[in-house]
Amino acid sequence: MARRKLPALTFEIAGPTHDEELRRLLRETAMPGTISVSMEREPDFFLGATVEGDRHDTVVVRLDCEPLRLVGLGTRSVHNAFVNGEKRRLGYLGQVRVDPSYRRGMAVLKRGFGKIKQLHDADDVTFYTTTIVEDNEAARRVLTRGWKGLPTYRERERLVTLIIPAWRRRPEVHSSRFAMREATEADLPRIAACLQRVWSRFQFAPAWTADDLASAERTRGLSPGDFTIALTGGEVVGCVA
Repeated sequence: MARRKLPALTFEIAGPTHDEELRRLLRETAMPGTISVSMEREPDFFLGATVEGDRHDTVVVRLDCEPLRLVGLGTRSVHNAFVNGEKRRLGYLGQVRVDPSYRRGMAVLKRGFGKIKQLHDADDVTFYTTTIVEDNEAARRVLTRGWKGLPTYRERERLVTLIIPAWRRRPEVHSSRFAMREATEADLPRIAACLQRVWSRFQFAPAWTADDLASAERTRGLSPGDFTIALTGGEVVGCVA
């Protein structure tokens, strides 16, 4: 019996015309595990892109026979971070999704990463990080097996994400050692300096600047008043937003 010829694919950089299909693919392609999670971007896929990095590209895969339908996507973002205590340009590869109804997953992955490599070759990024949910065995198996045509992944650390109930009233915090108050725009340089002092000790931690914290794109929805700061001697020694 002759093999059914699979449809041709086109790989390209996403633009505004892809927005609706990008959001559909994220809604319908959840990450498997004990708890299945879909990372959605409503009502606009691109609003969240600048939060991931000051440089961002999304590679999409579409069927030539159905040019309006996407069957895969993957993102590449770049930001400033601490590597061995020094500020470096760090890349992040994420949001790899392949439509579950499309059964050429490895072919899509390899060609998609090939497109991302073209972007990498024109950039100044040394290496990338990726996070994978621990019980997403399918992603771990594919990405860490060393398949030809895929990036070489090496497991570095485990991350634990804490969930804080947001419906509880924020308690009043008092301390005799520190002055505690809500931040203002004038505090952003000192907040950024505090974050850099602390996070320079942690591998791959973001290197925020005052301009980043004030940016309507890099920290969308975050305002100076969302920070509570602790001060001693006029210096910001702690903060939470």
